Amino acid sequence: MEHLPFLQLSQAHLQVLETCPRKFQYLFLDSLMLPQPSLVSENQVLGRQFHQLMQQRELGLDIQPLLDDNPKLREWFQFFQDAPPPLLTGQWRQSEYQCTLELEGFTLIAVYDLLIRDTSTAQIVDWKTYPRPPRVQLLQQHWQTRLYLFIAAEALGYPPDRVSMLYWFAELPERSASRSRENWLSISYSETLHRQTRETLTKQLTNLRGWVKDFIEHRQDFPQVPLADPKCGSNAQPCSFASACQRYPDRPDRSNTALADLTDLAAIAELPLDPPMGPPMGTPSID
Repeated sequence: MEHLPFLQLSQAHLQVLETCPRKFQYLFLDSLMLPQPSLVSENQVLGRQFHQLMQQRELGLDIQPLLDDNPKLREWFQFFQDAPPPLLTGQWRQSEYQCTLELEGFTLIAVYDLLIRDTSTAQIVDWKTYPRPPRVQLLQQHWQTRLYLFIAAEALGYPPDRVSMLYWFAELPERSASRSRENWLSISYSETLHRQTRETLTKQLTNLRGWVKDFIEHRQDFPQVPLADPKCGSNAQPCSFASACQRYPDRPDRSNTALADLTDLAAIAELPLDPPMGPPMGTPSID
């Protein structure tokens, strides 16, 4: 197992694994396709640039050239200045901070856009260059939120109730008439949530270890999501791997597209965490 690419697991890996174990197999064990630069959208490029802008700001570097060269970045940064989120005034501020945790033989990885902390409190800040999603519960349940808070409490040594995560959104929903607190969302943590996350992680990683062992030793496929599960899609809107799963044999296999989007997780700067209103299709939401 030491040579497999997913001994290090990000929130994106966990999100795929929870959505569908078989999709996890197709993406991270079977043949992978290198990401194609042409598939990177303008929004993703802008998202990456905004993260760079905020990192340079934290480092005390000159950000004016970035603002001068891009009206959209200038608009977002002005929005940040006009309606700043409630950030902690901690002693330590670290941008693009990578934090890891060993659990069940795997290395869990979180990269915090901004980590603010003092001796008793820690706040994780994540920049999102799209509107705040209407369904806050999905954001709370997403693995980015759960994993980032869990790792902060475990690896940094803070009590769970002294850790929080703040999402800041650069765009407002069209229906919003004013720029109010709608552009940020703060998620608190607790000992109960920490215990629940540990139990879920332990179960998922134990399952993953067993599935990997069977895959290597017996070439046994990972479990499929039941066809009736909305995660599996429908005949009209099948999953990207429906053909590989032999669910809808008359449909073309779109797995190459999905693989191109997901192979290089670190290169993908900005995708919404809130999926469409219909069944979750295609690639998972990652950032």
